This record gives sequence, structure tokens and C-alpha cells, in this order.
Amino acid sequence: MKCGSFETGFVVMNNVFIGAPNLDVMYDLKGTTEDRWVDPTKHSCLKDNNFRGTTLFTSDDIARTIHAQLRKDTTFLQGRGIMDYSLMVAIARKEHVEWTQTATWSKLMGGLPSTECEGGTVAPVSRSCIVFLGIVDMLVTYGVKKIAANAVKSATIGWVSEIDTIPPTPYAERFRSFLTKKIVGDSAVTAITNVPPEIFETPMPPMSRSGGT
Repeated sequence: MKCGSFETGFVVMNNVFIGAPNLDVMYDLKGTTEDRWVDPTKHSCLKDNNFRGTTLFTSDDIARTIHAQLRKDTTFLQGRGIMDYSLMVAIARKEHVEWTQTATWSKLMGGLPSTECEGGTVAPVSRSCIVFLGIVDMLVTYGVKKIAANAVKSATIGWVSEIDTIPPTPYAERFRSFLTKKIVGDSAVTAITNVPPEIFETPMPPMSRSGGT
């Protein structure tokens, strides 16, 4: 918009949370660990390290569509020198809500039926949920300030692969790699290896000991 000698640009985005009921938890995910934890009792939007023990399972078709779209979007942003964006992920647990998917122009908008798994492999907790997601904060280019921040953090923090201010190409690759592990299709659930019972029927030979009685 132009007014006299002043010109202002506007970016119009879809509402990531269109059709969302009351949300139980919200995350801002960048795929890095540097300064990516907040106190859940003091913040309504959590970050990557808060999400560390969580995996979202959805149908294989939806998972493929999500990752294909993330690749297209991040490739577009990468080509324009943009980084520092996030994937906003909001979760509404089904036991708390009545939900019907809102019709939108995209099959990824309006909520996606999923399963939220927390706790890793030891006594994990699984909940049926609805997930709302979308890329946000897409206006930061890798300019002088970010290049300087990268140099300072690389020299002082170390762990160069984990700092947030990295060039657009490795930023996009790390972003996609992280989300590939965190949003997966139902068929990716790890199968339990079956151990043949006959293995346990064969007694182990006696083990020799040196010294003692």
C-alpha cells in the first residue's frame, strides 16, 4: 500500500487454527535445540525441547502430503534466502472436544486426525487428537545481522549444527529432517521383533570362572 512517499507491504496468511476447538497444547518448532525450551507453567506456546518426547502419528497418506508440502514450501523459502521460520503445531485432545473438520481449500487445513505419543519406548502415553499446523514467521532473510549472529554463536557456543542462525539451505534441510521424525505415518510404528521360543529351550552351557570356589 502506498501513501504519498511511504510504501508498506502486507503479507496475508491463512489462519493456521481455522476450525480449531479449545487447544490443549501449542508448539513453535524450528528443528533446533538452542534456546528451545520454555517453562510450560509460564508460556502458552512451547518449543522444540518441550516437544522432544512427543511423536505425532497420522495416516500414511496425510503424512506423505504433509512432508511433500513442507518440502515445496521450504524449497521456495530457501531459494529466496529466508530462514528462521517455524512450524506451528497445535493439538486438541479428543477426550476434551467435539470436532468436525472444517472444509477448506487445502486438505491440510482445518484439523488432521492424529495420535499423540509421549514418553518414548518406556510406558508411552498415546492420545487421540486433532492437529492443526502451518509454517509461520517467513519474513526473516539471512542478512548481515543473521550472518554476524551465526559467526558469534559458532565461535562461542559450538555445536554449530544446532544453533538457530544458520544459512537458508542447511536451515531447510534440518527443519525437514526433524519433522520427518516427529510427524510420521501409522505404518512407521516399530514392529516388535519375535524371538523364536526354541532359543529359550536350549540351556546355556556352563560358564567357567577363574579363581574362587
